[in-house]
Amino acid sequence: MLSLQYKPIISVRAEFFALYALVRKNSKWLIWPALIGGAAILADGTLTPAVTVTSAIEGLKKQHLGPVVFSNSQHNVLIITTVVLLVLFMIQHFGTGMIGKSFGPVMILWFGFLAVFGIVNLINYPMILKAISPYYAIRILFSQLTKWESLYLEVSFWQPQEQRLYIPIWVTLASRIFM
Repeated sequence: MLSLQYKPIISVRAEFFALYALVRKNSKWLIWPALIGGAAILADGTLTPAVTVTSAIEGLKKQHLGPVVFSNSQHNVLIITTVVLLVLFMIQHFGTGMIGKSFGPVMILWFGFLAVFGIVNLINYPMILKAISPYYAIRILFSQLTKWESLYLEVSFWQPQEQRLYIPIWVTLASRIFM
């Protein structure tokens, strides 16, 4: 089984080329699917970190941290994303030991950051605590159940052949409308 999690790209390339050599000798018709699959693996390993870091930095736009306001400029987002990715890829060759040692303190900082912002936002918007009340969850659940019950009653009058044909379409459309 080819596991890509926590493997450097060089190792993934070596495994892919070994698979390609095996396929080339035994099953010529699998060459193109193997090439496309290998390209997809390499593209995923390249694009996923970039998209993840960019979306995280994008989330900081217009956020207030006391007197500091993060910029709304896309140019700043690109610069910060590039610096973060360069630093991550530069420390990657030191091995997992150094990354593992720095992971704990970084996570403490991250969770502390989330806690501070969470408390600040709870103080500014205490109505958000209504979200944990079971009253609202039960109210939403029952409002949705009554809609699905009326849908079931309408469908139950159809003939079995019509039900097999139309129920998948009807449920798809209804789930988009009701949810």
